[in-house]
Amino acid sequence: MRHSLMRRALAHATRRALASSSFAAPTVGPLPSSVRSTSTSYAREMSTLCVLAAPSLLASKPLTDRLRAETPKEFDIVLGSEIEDFKDVIDGAKSRDEVSMLWWFAKKELVEGFMASAGVGERVRWMHSGSAGVEHLLAVDAVKNHSAPLSNGKGAFSASLGEWGVFACMYFAKRVDVMRKAQSERRWIREHVGMIEGKRMCVVGYGDIGAHVASRAKAMGMHVDAVRRSPEKTSANDSSVERVVSFAEINDAV
Repeated sequence: MRHSLMRRALAHATRRALASSSFAAPTVGPLPSSVRSTSTSYAREMSTLCVLAAPSLLASKPLTDRLRAETPKEFDIVLGSEIEDFKDVIDGAKSRDEVSMLWWFAKKELVEGFMASAGVGERVRWMHSGSAGVEHLLAVDAVKNHSAPLSNGKGAFSASLGEWGVFACMYFAKRVDVMRKAQSERRWIREHVGMIEGKRMCVVGYGDIGAHVASRAKAMGMHVDAVRRSPEKTSANDSSVERVVSFAEINDAV
């Protein structure tokens, strides 16, 4: 199930980063005008999409199939978790191709080695983080100082994590841990359980993911407060939260 979610999220992030002119603005540098106007024409300038992935995420064979189905046909895809996996891009058949790099939870050493490989750095035209955060990539000097735009996966996981937030509340309210233990011991038990309706939730960090958690919690009858760096950025039409405060007021919120 985890690999299924990861495949969907990776394909979603790739599709939005490479084929949608409405994707979130890059973290480093402005989007090229060709992307702002027609992302397809920009895509044609890059022929190899290098996906730098964590080894555990390569265990699911459908990953490349999903990527191929969701990625514009102008791209060839090279997927790997070790520098040797990108040999054709570095000094082989694809060594003259322009490159797009997609980080998919790969170790820092792979990113450093890939960007430092002879002839690769100057051929990179786009860098993308599969997660919303980009600090892991900016920790690599060759990425931080690169002139290519760096985009992120904002929104790729929000709906799923919104459900996860409500699931976590229900897990404890319904004492799922106790029931699972009894099930493993082949015992039938009667257990008092609670409800999340009427309970108060505090979302610390009210960004895109936090907003998805809040909307689902409210739909389940919960009262939601939120803490964020800039409370004034909260829309006046946001009906999911009853109160939004700054981090200076976090003690009052929790």
